[in-house]
Amino acid sequence: MQRKNINEHFLDITKPSDYSNQSAVSRAFKKLIGSNITDFLIKQRVYRAKVLLLEGRSVREVGEMVGYSSPYTITKNFKDLIGKTPIEFKKESRLIQPH
Repeated sequence: MQRKNINEHFLDITKPSDYSNQSAVSRAFKKLIGSNITDFLIKQRVYRAKVLLLEGRSVREVGEMVGYSSPYTITKNFKDLIGKTPIEFKKESRLIQPH
């Protein structure tokens, strides 16, 4: 599903009264997206972090920009999803970029 449709569909399947019921919102999100809200947000943060790292920003700066309060957390989530730390990703990306 395309990202622009996620917001539209998510809003369609939840009623304003459901916002006070976290379980209902969570179930609706998982049904639509296929993962829970936390996992979805982690994936989105790591994806955005990859882009920012490729722009030459530091891990600490990127972590703060995508919503992490500590470099440890971004490093852990990054490694879990990508298979390498943000620093390893950044170094390897420099090696394969054309000069």
